[in-house]
Amino acid sequence: MVSDEITIGVLAVRDKAVINQRWDSLANLLNSKNPNYSFKIKAFYFDELERAVSNRSVAYVLANPSFYMYLQERYGLSSPILTMVNKTGEQFIKSFGGVIFTKADNASITNLESLQNKKVAIVSSFSLGGYQMQAFALESQLEGLHDSLELVELGMPHDQVVKKVLSGDVDAGFVRTGVLEQMVTEGDLLLEQVKIVNQQSLMSFPLLSSTTLYPEWPFAALPYTDNEVTKYVVAELLKLTPDDAYSVAMNIGGFDIPANYSSITHLLRTQRFPPFDHDLPISLLDVWEQYKLSIVLAIALLFSLIMGYLFLLRSNQKLADIQNELAIERSMLEEMIWATHVGTWTWNFETEQVQFNDRWADLLGYTLAELMPVTFDTWRSLVHPDDLPLVETALQNHLDGVTAYYQHELRMKHKSGKWVWVLTQGKVVERDKAGTPLRVSGIHLDINSRKNLEAEKDAHRQQLEILATKDSLTHLYNRRSFVEFGEALFEQAKKSNQSLSFLMIDADYFKRINDQYGHHAGDQVLKSMAAFLERNIRQGDLLARLGGEEFGILMPKTERNTALMIANRISELAKFEVVDIEAEKLHFSLSIGVAELDDDIQTLSQLMAEADRALYEVKASGRGFAKALTK
Repeated sequence: MVSDEITIGVLAVRDKAVINQRWDSLANLLNSKNPNYSFKIKAFYFDELERAVSNRSVAYVLANPSFYMYLQERYGLSSPILTMVNKTGEQFIKSFGGVIFTKADNASITNLESLQNKKVAIVSSFSLGGYQMQAFALESQLEGLHDSLELVELGMPHDQVVKKVLSGDVDAGFVRTGVLEQMVTEGDLLLEQVKIVNQQSLMSFPLLSSTTLYPEWPFAALPYTDNEVTKYVVAELLKLTPDDAYSVAMNIGGFDIPANYSSITHLLRTQRFPPFDHDLPISLLDVWEQYKLSIVLAIALLFSLIMGYLFLLRSNQKLADIQNELAIERSMLEEMIWATHVGTWTWNFETEQVQFNDRWADLLGYTLAELMPVTFDTWRSLVHPDDLPLVETALQNHLDGVTAYYQHELRMKHKSGKWVWVLTQGKVVERDKAGTPLRVSGIHLDINSRKNLEAEKDAHRQQLEILATKDSLTHLYNRRSFVEFGEALFEQAKKSNQSLSFLMIDADYFKRINDQYGHHAGDQVLKSMAAFLERNIRQGDLLARLGGEEFGILMPKTERNTALMIANRISELAKFEVVDIEAEKLHFSLSIGVAELDDDIQTLSQLMAEADRALYEVKASGRGFAKALTK
């Protein structure tokens, strides 16, 4: 049996049809070496590939290094398992760079500095060779030069950037190495039409480049991909040689052991490109594990501050010394809070003012200045309406002394408009003589990643429950579910002395379809049979795929003659069904055995066996009709 389809997602830097045609040989190679696997190549642009990784519709990814690192950080891809060896002419290269170019007659642009305040076309800010390498080169040359550009994002493929520059709509363009040469080869460009800015002299590198070189595209696996499949893929791809027919078809030199991608990490971190464009969220467990000592010290320092404050109220002795100690401790506490990236808040009941730190505002995408002045109503306006009543109840219970501290998980509105999950914790730190709260202090922690993971686990668990009851190919009930539900219907019919009939259905000559057209065609026919049977049963009938090409229908409150009439109608209608398999139109016929519950039948298995005997007589008498045994 062939395994489920394994999709390899390839980032499309040019037209997707061209990319699919180029890389189909990769799937053909893997499929030819092991018939137990079914590999498929699919080209994606940047946003499409991220969605495919997010919804787990690909098992492997071949993408540019910076976008791979973005996907790794967001979705947990493996470290690169291979690095692609590209082919240019008769040379094989393991690295690539970025090209900065303008029209050949553009005298205003001669070097990197002359690009200042110019309009520049790019495919995407995610493109390593088509934007990020050039931005790094510009920033290394002159601080702020990259930020002065007026960028025009065109999307894939890179050819659009070249056409935009030649049209004169922009001053310059960024593309990855090899794009210009490829367009020249295809007759879409004359090299004399463009001028390369900051052209590099790179030993043994055959392509035009304006930047230093970085390792070629990594090949990586998704975390849920079977390790045995990955071992197979790596073993086969490492066997590829430049002369191999598959390598020639893909226009590569094969694949090599993973390169060192630290230079890519340095580029992305320095320029604060995704995924290093913002501080990563941390869970409460992460905070505790990494800053356990700091948190304990912070709590101890906070307790010391409170005790020191109470001591001041009781005595004026050594006031100056105590105030100095408190100032030092406050400074240490602030440093620890800053180091752990925890959002803090303090609510003053007398003034109704709420104080937040910068990290608290940053969790929601704001600067603290954007939220000023801050009151309790400011906080309430940001809480999800469905969560607000529960949060206020939990807070009030603590203020009333019912709980020792206040803690709740809630959603808050981010500046971008999305809802993010936050854990809020707090405690009354000051009450008056009557016990009325005067001040409450607490923290906010970003738990969005954990909540998203919990949601994914719930969805996966629900999917597993469906898989346990349904047949994976036809989505009908499987045999186990049929027996479970069928025995309940059987016992009900026996107890209430109601009629009950069963149809045992088998596809005629199904092996011929598999042998002549392949298992894929056979699967399509089985799915069409299932859909046909679903259309032709009544409400209350129990339909299931019992195994292979065998189906069953349990029909409550149905006598033998009625069941036989329905069975004959089904077998006749089936002969007119058409299944389109590529250029072929296939037909199928069904043989059906019918059995009715009577005094001699005591179990569902006996009823099914009775129908199976009737089915055997149908097959022995020519197939394609229905029959019930004569008693």
